Amino acid sequence: MHFKVGSRSSSLALKQTNTVINELKKINSDFTFEIVNITSSGDINQHSTISGIGVEGVFVKELEEALVDHQVDFVVHSLKDMPTLIHSQCEIMSVLKRTEVRDVLVSKNNINFTNLPAGSSVGTSSIRRVCQLKSMRNNLNYQNIRGNLPTRLKKLEDGQYDAIILAAAGLERLGLSHKICQYFDVFELTPPAGQGTLAVECLISNDKIAEILKYIDDSTVRAQITAERSFLAKLGGGCSYPIGATAWVDDDHKLNLLGCVASLDGSSVIRHTLSHEFNNSREAQEKLGETLALHLINNGALKLLSQDVKSISN
Repeated sequence: MHFKVGSRSSSLALKQTNTVINELKKINSDFTFEIVNITSSGDINQHSTISGIGVEGVFVKELEEALVDHQVDFVVHSLKDMPTLIHSQCEIMSVLKRTEVRDVLVSKNNINFTNLPAGSSVGTSSIRRVCQLKSMRNNLNYQNIRGNLPTRLKKLEDGQYDAIILAAAGLERLGLSHKICQYFDVFELTPPAGQGTLAVECLISNDKIAEILKYIDDSTVRAQITAERSFLAKLGGGCSYPIGATAWVDDDHKLNLLGCVASLDGSSVIRHTLSHEFNNSREAQEKLGETLALHLINNGALKLLSQDVKSISN
């Protein structure tokens, strides 16, 4: 059986797509694959902040359109890039075993966040990161940085920034873990929903492809991301908002969900954790996310989210 696979063309995206392909080859070594490179809105616009582009799913929209137009059989995403409302004809059929969820600091001279000199320029494309980082240090110069991972690292090396904040997962997938200066604890810099997770999306109507993709779906990761995305959906936000969420299963077999909402100036950060017994009930996982979101709403989250996210410099 031959598959056409939609992917963005960056080195990280292709690495992730090949990770999915290798998992599918374990099911049947006779499967063959053709990667179709697709350029997203987020790839085209390299100057605006993610929130400033004004389109939800800037790294997803064109890939979904390729699915709907039957140009490809399935597409591979970084789940953190996917809005909570995806195309009505599509579904996330599998999520793979999760890698590192934390954000990290990469800096010149391997200086950690606490020891960066006041006024140092810190590059990140994420408003979520900026708001939380400001709550820890408001005397740094947070600046927008765009481009794929190697491009961002090159900008750091060229002296355009003193440090940059990235997802650990991307660096680890490209064998660049040695660049990491510091891992941020999720209780100080809460990652976005879905970080560290690869998602495979296909048409709901394509029963044959859907059935194959389900073989590589990880039930534990599925529970985690269901709770995280339910939390995000209840708050009405996406990757362009200062919202963080991450879930994990502990040694007591409980599904824990940490949620975070921050003000644009970093003066207010609301975090809370809820948990319940881990099981495969989608309803229970979604309920956990909704309940946590309501707790944050009752503690002022919507007021923080009502601020104009386009007004902040990333």
